[in-house]
Amino acid sequence: MSGTSQKFDRGTFLNFKAAAPEAAGAAATIKPSWTFWEEVECDNSVAVANSTGCVFAKNTPTWQTNTKRYPAAAAYYWVMREKLADHPGSKKYNKPMHRMTDKVQQEHNRTTICNKTGAGKWTAHPDATGDTQGVQCDEFPFAATLESGGIPTPVVNGGICAQLFAQKQDDGTWRLFDDDGYDPPTWKEICGRASMPGKQNGDAGRGPGLSGFFTKARVQNGGAFYMEIPQMEGCNPDDVCVIRP
Repeated sequence: MSGTSQKFDRGTFLNFKAAAPEAAGAAATIKPSWTFWEEVECDNSVAVANSTGCVFAKNTPTWQTNTKRYPAAAAYYWVMREKLADHPGSKKYNKPMHRMTDKVQQEHNRTTICNKTGAGKWTAHPDATGDTQGVQCDEFPFAATLESGGIPTPVVNGGICAQLFAQKQDDGTWRLFDDDGYDPPTWKEICGRASMPGKQNGDAGRGPGLSGFFTKARVQNGGAFYMEIPQMEGCNPDDVCVIRP
């Protein structure tokens, strides 16, 4: 039946371990213990393309962002994960993000953080580099997560976010800069907002990037996940970090 799920254990096995003797010359004792295998969850869910599949329910999956396809977006997500106070998506800080499938709430989150009118409205930075889809507002944490800056109250616009823009350099690499049209980041913000090449924004955060991961990893509504950018892990976010192809 569509939308159903079931959890079960792959099984258990009896483990025996020799304990140290309690006194000199005494024989070692054998103590049995039960070891439980990881729990498996199978589902037939609309949330993951109305398909059937199984995952290890006790494992929190990790989205590895594709730096070759989305170099500017990936770098931006990594900086936000490392420098925002809540470190959303960080395995190191045990701060997973959680998927949110409500389309109405997702749109609310986007229009709240990337508001184009009113106080704190987003305006594309004039030095940001666009692509075939121009320059777009890219919010983090993602609109499709419970950690989105559009969910907490009394947030009313994206002017409260850390503001950046992405620019492609003459050597083909990408750099992130503070958007001087807004207050400098304090890194106490709960969200980020960046002027990002539109196709990278759409493909990474809303298209085949994150959405494809949700399907492949069978992340349900409310399900936790981490995010990492392999080519940038270990770099100091206060330094200039260069992604090498």
